[in-house]
Amino acid sequence: MKNLVQAHRSTKERYNLLFTECEKGHRVFGIKSFCNICGRKSKGKLRLIPRCLEPAKIVTFSNYVNYGNVIIPATIEMGKERIGSRISDAEPGELKIGMEVEPTFRRFSETDEGVIIYGTGHRPLVKKYGKIRDEHVKKGLRVGIIGWGACIPVYRIKMEELERGHNVPKGNLKGVGFYEKAVPAYDQDTITMSVDASRAALLNGGVKHSRIEEIFVGSESHPYIVKPSASTVAEALGVTPNVKVNDTEFACKAATGVIYDALNSVGQSLQEAGLPQEQLDKKFPELVEKGKLLDVSLVIGADNSQAEEFDALDATVGTGAGALLLGRDKPVAILRGYGFYTTDTPDFWRREGQLTPSHGGRFTGKPAYFKHVIGAAKNVFEKTDVRPEEITYAVFHQPTGKFPQRAAKAIGIDPKKVEAGFIAKWIGNSYSASTMIGMCNVLDQAKPGELILQIGYGSGAGADAFIWEVTEHILEKQKYGIPVKDLLERKKYVSYSAYRKLKSSH
Repeated sequence: MKNLVQAHRSTKERYNLLFTECEKGHRVFGIKSFCNICGRKSKGKLRLIPRCLEPAKIVTFSNYVNYGNVIIPATIEMGKERIGSRISDAEPGELKIGMEVEPTFRRFSETDEGVIIYGTGHRPLVKKYGKIRDEHVKKGLRVGIIGWGACIPVYRIKMEELERGHNVPKGNLKGVGFYEKAVPAYDQDTITMSVDASRAALLNGGVKHSRIEEIFVGSESHPYIVKPSASTVAEALGVTPNVKVNDTEFACKAATGVIYDALNSVGQSLQEAGLPQEQLDKKFPELVEKGKLLDVSLVIGADNSQAEEFDALDATVGTGAGALLLGRDKPVAILRGYGFYTTDTPDFWRREGQLTPSHGGRFTGKPAYFKHVIGAAKNVFEKTDVRPEEITYAVFHQPTGKFPQRAAKAIGIDPKKVEAGFIAKWIGNSYSASTMIGMCNVLDQAKPGELILQIGYGSGAGADAFIWEVTEHILEKQKYGIPVKDLLERKKYVSYSAYRKLKSSH
């Protein structure tokens, strides 16, 4: 436990793994006023280097167990420097001296006043994601998705184990259409997963973090009722203080609900005006310099979905985060059309003071999900020259295993085209992250010229539909970042009792 002021003082170095470097190249962890080796003559000649995207190697480690998870204190080596860290998502028997690890943002502890202390620790390396780069181009500027990334916790519970915990016959939950669900580690929450997904998007997109000027974090499970998640995410990405941030809510479409707003922040309306490319190449930089257009916007959907124990909803709730970077440099997908559908339909809600949501049972289907998803789809197809049969991939919100396929069929899309974006069968319904992670998985495998239909749905109720056209830049950017496939394959199974502890520890 720490005092609030003490914890705040070390925020930047803890979040970003800041090192102080002098003119001679000596580096030391933390924000220093002079070099420990060169002495006071180095004062005023120092620079800060964030190393929160660099892989490292384990030098020494021990073990510490909490809530069924193992958090392992360790010494790691980053280049020539060594620092103390903590290894998550692993057990001592899995670690070896010299083993490669990568940064991950986690909850460390709480202050005496109840403020959560976050920081960057490490986890076993998922993938060597390539060189950190900045692909800032001057010609051929087009607005669209310029990077994507996801975060899926390593822990899972199988549906058979959930049936055992719910004390129902084997196969009773088969109708849900999921095989297993993702479960957050005790040091993960909406904020930590948002940061990890965003860092993956930056690596994938070749975008320097300082170029982000807007951040939206959409969620139903923000750690605080009063205190934004987005400000912590911005600090962890190293983009404060000159950045616009907002937490957003609209049930499970809290993220997709702001995609069009984010696109307009970076120039979508100008692109839709049909200006010649030469004019766009000139106008975009001018408006950014004058502060009338933002450089890069970041939209995140993240949730640790909650449900009452033994409620039907508990069979579906999952966990995860998905992030999309929107800008003008080498977009991998550009918007061909958008459509919306909204009514006042009370199918799912949570009143102030309730820990878990309530729902309308079967009422959540036809008058809610299907009416709005199909309505938004009709709206977007009416606005564009695209026909349903031309869609290559369809990514829907995924509350159950059957809803997306039924929606696709009703719209006139082959249900097989839903498969690539349907990741809920492996991680459960991750609420605001559901459509976002599905979109990330599709972008991991899409080819130039293909069309993607993305529809987010939020109870209460509304749906947002987007048709994206994949560009030639997709093939290059698919070489970087962490594919969703790798995150899905990286898993450890937990018991029902551990599942309950982990879900309730947030």
